[in-house]
Amino acid sequence: MFALISADGIKSPSCPLPSTPTKDKPKEKPKSSLKKCSSTFEVDLNRIYGGQDANPMEFPHQVSLQVRFLDSHICGGTLIDQQWVLTAAHCFSRGRYPFSWQVKVGEHNLKEKDETERTLRVKRVIVHEQYNRTNQVNDIALIQLLEPIDLEKEKHLKTVCLADKNVVVREEYYCMASGWGRGNKGRIVTEVLQKLKQPIHNSTECAKIWEKSVWPVTENHICIGDLQGSKGICNGDSGGPIQCRLRTGEWVQFGIASWTIRDCISKGYAAVFTGVSGYLDWIDKQMETYG
Repeated sequence: MFALISADGIKSPSCPLPSTPTKDKPKEKPKSSLKKCSSTFEVDLNRIYGGQDANPMEFPHQVSLQVRFLDSHICGGTLIDQQWVLTAAHCFSRGRYPFSWQVKVGEHNLKEKDETERTLRVKRVIVHEQYNRTNQVNDIALIQLLEPIDLEKEKHLKTVCLADKNVVVREEYYCMASGWGRGNKGRIVTEVLQKLKQPIHNSTECAKIWEKSVWPVTENHICIGDLQGSKGICNGDSGGPIQCRLRTGEWVQFGIASWTIRDCISKGYAAVFTGVSGYLDWIDKQMETYG
């Protein structure tokens, strides 16, 4: 009944809301290893299964995770730092050996050579130590690139902001999913990056949607979808983002595509995403540990 959505089968800093001043001197927090992120990228609001072509570099943080030498797209991901990519743990069912993988940044059309695209080597794959492949709990992973990207030189690339723990999931947020996953023409992947406006549901609502599921929905999950069964994410979209525009106008990533119904879309169901806000400390710890 359920299926992972890989093709084969913001913390930067996290754009926190302003804090309330206090009389007492606040304790100094550990310095984040994450660099500046971009919450102001231009999304075409007038324009994935049932999705539409994204404009070139409309999502400058989006990456394609590929099998090296084959240039075969497996999963999506997001650039969260000049040397780090956020994706889903189940994308590495083939193995975690860095030499087997490559990351394409600045990608738009998988079948054509884009002027903005660049293929990067992988130094390290870090899957969450409590990831459970039998029920997809803690479906989150990090990729450390072999060399950092010079974001000052490659200004078309940007790092995404991750949703802070204090940012509440609200249904009125304008949210966009993006990826190269299977579309309504039946291809394994789509050639051009797709985008799709989707409603977002918090963990409580998500648990109700999937109350009969054998895979648990936890407080670290969110759901994406309109429940009408007409549009949604599919094979190849795994690891990709759901990004939402906050009331402040900032865009942040709320989740990582994890799993959905086997046929990708079905009335009454919504895709399950790993909520990033519950993993900010884990992300920061890995980046501080491995530099």
